[in-house]
Amino acid sequence: MISTVYLILVMLWVIVTDFKRGMIYDAAGLGLVVYAYAANMLGYGIDAKSAVIGMVVGASIVMPFFLMGHMGGGDVKLLGALGLWFGLRIIDVFLFACILGLFVGAFYWLKERRRGIEVPFGPAIAVSAVVHWVTSFSLVMCYWGIVP
Repeated sequence: MISTVYLILVMLWVIVTDFKRGMIYDAAGLGLVVYAYAANMLGYGIDAKSAVIGMVVGASIVMPFFLMGHMGGGDVKLLGALGLWFGLRIIDVFLFACILGLFVGAFYWLKERRRGIEVPFGPAIAVSAVVHWVTSFSLVMCYWGIVP
């Protein structure tokens, strides 16, 4: 219960700051990392191996987009930190965030009517993480039998 409230509060902060300022503060990712580490030490959450794999996979998924300049570093850090919470299910979080990001991008395009505008991806990641955390919604990972 406490972890759900904490995740929702941090993700609300990510949504607001990314829409208003176009950035995700490092404190958001750091807070998620510290909480995941503390939960692991107390015996809650996922095991350490799955958490580290999730962190590496989460950050690695979006790293090419960051290196090409299409995505900010905050998105990479946020997905890496969320990987500590979700393990390999971070792939589901990312895929659902991409679907949500399409709708956010379409809204921005309809609003601005020009190409080349910067669309924040952090809010899509945040909403996807909360939806996945609360509902255990899975697009791919459970379907393929990779994660129960």
